Amino acid sequence: MNEGDAFSLDVIISGCNNLIQSGEETPAKLAEALKAAGKSFTRASFLKTLTSTTLSQTPALLPLRYTSNNHQGLNGGYLVSVTSATSTAPLNGTVYETDSTPNGPVHVTTKLSTGIPSWLK
Repeated sequence: MNEGDAFSLDVIISGCNNLIQSGEETPAKLAEALKAAGKSFTRASFLKTLTSTTLSQTPALLPLRYTSNNHQGLNGGYLVSVTSATSTAPLNGTVYETDSTPNGPVHVTTKLSTGIPSWLK
């Protein structure tokens, strides 16, 4: 397949079944990004969609944002205390967010993800 070739959404989605083993967040965010890109897209148009769209319907705590330099997507979280070898407890429930820059400001946010989209359940 060449860079300018269009991908088939159905073929890519059917290949995601084995990703579920790595957790529900990865396939959910991939499915949301693929849906946002449309049924027929190129690698370049998919990457443009990924870096210009906030993915808010994922199991992640915060909406995911990708840039050409930040491929992690998650730009925040909350502080926890390790209570045992297998569990943690939130320190205060406050959720913090930043941006993708090395020295970006950290601030409190209430903009949480909405969870797995109903069309994916």
